[in-house]
Amino acid sequence: MRLFSYDMKWNNEKTTSFIDDYHNSPELWNNKISEYKDSTLKNDKLKELATKYNCTVVEIKKKIKNLRSAFHRERKRVQKKKSGSSPSKKGKWFAYELLTFLLDVDIPKSTLSTASTDEEDYEVSLLVNKYILNIMFQVYISTIYKS
Repeated sequence: MRLFSYDMKWNNEKTTSFIDDYHNSPELWNNKISEYKDSTLKNDKLKELATKYNCTVVEIKKKIKNLRSAFHRERKRVQKKKSGSSPSKKGKWFAYELLTFLLDVDIPKSTLSTASTDEEDYEVSLLVNKYILNIMFQVYISTIYKS
């Protein structure tokens, strides 16, 4: 395993091969299995991939992050297609279909929180303002008694 890589060319063929290896390494992406939490196992797999692709573990992690980001960007584009456009749910990016296995484990951040109503937002705003005013009052009182 090398510390630095100066010739990291990821053509479509190499990227496709990497995605296949990544898919066959669920400990790196499937947060629903116990092996996902085993950092030693994950690090060993990352080192194995780094050796296979003649690069560093840092570069493998970066490749994974970039692929996942590109996949989610393409997924948003596919979901955003207007109803008048083609009914195809396939992305234009060559690796989109290869990475659809991530859909089983990825939960978009927007679905993690529940949508709040205007009334809830107003109540939260009131609580925050009350808290800030309380702090300001305490600071004011402490400056008075110090004088």
